[in-house]
Amino acid sequence: MKENPLLNTYNKMKNLPLDEKKKVFIDYCLKLIEMKEKSNLTEEKVGDLIADCLSYDDLSQAPEFEAIFGIVTTLGISRELSYRQKIGEWDAKTADQMKEEEWKELTGAVYSAQKATRK
Repeated sequence: MKENPLLNTYNKMKNLPLDEKKKVFIDYCLKLIEMKEKSNLTEEKVGDLIADCLSYDDLSQAPEFEAIFGIVTTLGISRELSYRQKIGEWDAKTADQMKEEEWKELTGAVYSAQKATRK
């Protein structure tokens, strides 16, 4: 696993019952979002760290997390690799706009999943 500042939280999820694991996963995502917003992590790193949770089959198959896992698979890809133009040149402005949009989608998906798991 890549260096994870929340490794204890990640490992804690391993043996929890599903309902409890869902709550810890949401907290994990929220903490990663907070770290990115404080400039401690990049969007790509947050995407990678959330994507690591795909190894927990019960989480990856939970319908309320489908949007989260769908977004992080592209969010974790670097700007340089994600948004090369057909001629091979990298358009930094477009890449920044797309990553910003992906980030908004991720945070929205996490907040929606948080509401769904509180029911």
